[in-house]
Amino acid sequence: MGTVHPVVNEFKLVTFLNISALDTNHNDIVAFHKQLEIFCNQYIWVHQSTAVLSSCEWMKSSTTSIFHQIEQVKGEILGSLDSNYQPTRVRRGLFNAVGRISKVLFGVCSDEDAEFLNSKISELSNARTDTLNILEAQTRIVRATVTDINSTLTTISKERKNMGDLVTQLSEKLGKSLSTLSELDAREMLSEQVTGISLLLTQQAFGIQKLLHIVNSAIHGQAHPSLMTHRQYVEHLREIQLTLPIGSNLPFPLEKFSITKFIQVTQVSILLANNTLIFIQKIPLISSNSYKGYRLIPFPVRQQGQTYAIFTSVPSALALSSNREYFIPLTESQLGNCKRIDTSFYCSQIMCMYSSTNTICGVNSLLGLKENSSVCKVQYVKITNSIFSRLELTNTWLYVSVSENVAIKCDNEDPHNIILNGTGQLTLNPQCVLYAKQTILFPSQTIVRNSSQNLYNPTQSEGLGSLLVTNISQDLFESHNFSESQNGIGLEDLSRHSKSLKEIEELIKVERNKNYTPKESNLYLIISLIIILTILITLLSSLFCFVKYTARKPIMYQPRDVVAETQI
Repeated sequence: MGTVHPVVNEFKLVTFLNISALDTNHNDIVAFHKQLEIFCNQYIWVHQSTAVLSSCEWMKSSTTSIFHQIEQVKGEILGSLDSNYQPTRVRRGLFNAVGRISKVLFGVCSDEDAEFLNSKISELSNARTDTLNILEAQTRIVRATVTDINSTLTTISKERKNMGDLVTQLSEKLGKSLSTLSELDAREMLSEQVTGISLLLTQQAFGIQKLLHIVNSAIHGQAHPSLMTHRQYVEHLREIQLTLPIGSNLPFPLEKFSITKFIQVTQVSILLANNTLIFIQKIPLISSNSYKGYRLIPFPVRQQGQTYAIFTSVPSALALSSNREYFIPLTESQLGNCKRIDTSFYCSQIMCMYSSTNTICGVNSLLGLKENSSVCKVQYVKITNSIFSRLELTNTWLYVSVSENVAIKCDNEDPHNIILNGTGQLTLNPQCVLYAKQTILFPSQTIVRNSSQNLYNPTQSEGLGSLLVTNISQDLFESHNFSESQNGIGLEDLSRHSKSLKEIEELIKVERNKNYTPKESNLYLIISLIIILTILITLLSSLFCFVKYTARKPIMYQPRDVVAETQI
């Protein structure tokens, strides 16, 4: 399933942004705008000039809309930062109410950490530097350099002196008799001042709109990409890499750095304190050793009829070292908590790492060792309908079927029919579709990746160019009688179980040798006993006859008393 990287530590990259920076010149802009309104009202009242009246009306219409936009965005920002915010409470400035807010916007941060960061940020601000390294806390604090907001503040600062001069000039004009000011001079002065205030308001509105995007991203737990450029990220990470302890590395090479992937793999906490947004990005530091991940696919073994055997005490996934000496079992919840980028998993909740000498059900077969059935729990289930489980990113399915006739329809070919019986794997070409009784299998038009290895050797694919079917199971325990409790379990979800076929068959053979004696073995035993008994009886009979014969007393020779004489 990819590569598993254990997370051994973390490094904090802290970025802060003072959101009250845009408020510096806001009051001056408001005061300047009020001076223009007073000038227009007094001049029009004295001269009754329609031309000046038209210029003043244009000034009001153009600036009022921008002021309204700024106030609206300000309300959205403050409403996002403070749920109790009411627009009527804020009379002057943009963010004078934010100073009362000090809270965690996203993630988790203790009061001690927040106080520590606030003190360090204050030191950094007073020192007028952009970075601060705290090696003992594995933390690097960086001042955010938002391009749009910085350019806005720079433009406003440049225009501030001109704006002050215009306000002074306007005050002098108002202090004199307006009757001596010609209409042409009044229109020219208004045009110059309206141009300046429009520029300031436009820059102010643009900066606060960018700030709204940053705040909204912070509410959703994301650091806005404008906080730091790609080049700045690489520079800071390169400095961090030089300070890492031995045995830990960054989760990705800097040559292939991507802001999107960086945001995906980091854990973000966002604070708001003292008019400052603080972004804490926790970068996982991975071990120098990587592990290849395997997802243990559930696969039952047919026993008799509709009864199958599966293992229940196996992990959902397994991380195996390259030398197969160490492995890490992973549960489904642990795997779900891992950060994933493409085919790499960064796991911080790894509980234990085992050596190959440990015995865990479902693991030894992957290590090339024999399974110990005493640590495995076997469950017998009854399957009444065909089940198909697709291998990830492939056009291959594992199936469990109870003798079902399926149809395969491919483009520009006649339909094929084939009977699926037992368990096996099935691979479809992209232009083919399989129709089962309760399932339709649609292969992907683009194969993302092929299987890393052939789980089973196809032996029955001849003559079927569109379908590859391999029957990989045999009936075991043909004469075994299952109880109702064993046959009554229904299989609803195979995702809870995981085991390879070879391993299951080995364990079942072990259980059969321990708990079951076939009838053929009894017959052979009876015949052998009869033959042995016959031989023993024959030997005993021969021995008895021999002993009886040898036990008889010998008859002595006795000559006759009268010997016949030979007659001549």
